[in-house]
Amino acid sequence: MLQSMPKELFRSSLPVVSFGSSHFRTAVLVLSAILVVSAPRLSWATDTPGAQDGAAAFKTKCVACHGPDGAGTAVGKSLKAPDLRSEAVQKQSDADLATFIANGKGNMPSFKSSTSDEQIRALVMHVRSLAPKKKAEN
Repeated sequence: MLQSMPKELFRSSLPVVSFGSSHFRTAVLVLSAILVVSAPRLSWATDTPGAQDGAAAFKTKCVACHGPDGAGTAVGKSLKAPDLRSEAVQKQSDADLATFIANGKGNMPSFKSSTSDEQIRALVMHVRSLAPKKKAEN
């Protein structure tokens, strides 16, 4: 049936996409550039809003006891607040850390009613960022 149709009618009824066209190449280049520029904003790097939210929440909710670097303040040490940089804390799973933040543990109060799940995840990310950096072995 297609063979009996005039070629002009057939060509006008279907969109033609040529992958070799300059418009297509330009569109691909523009989209690629947008993705390259946007990629850092899509990652879970420490400069993402989630990490920034975690640092901000840490300053308002945790610094009084844990100190700005997680080592603990005099008040925190008197309450037996753990050093958040320690192996004992850092080896805990993210889920366990989130549970400790939400429900409290020992002298640490619960933050469930004043902190969203998203903020708790951001706080866990921040606690992870406090871990000592491992030195490269030669």
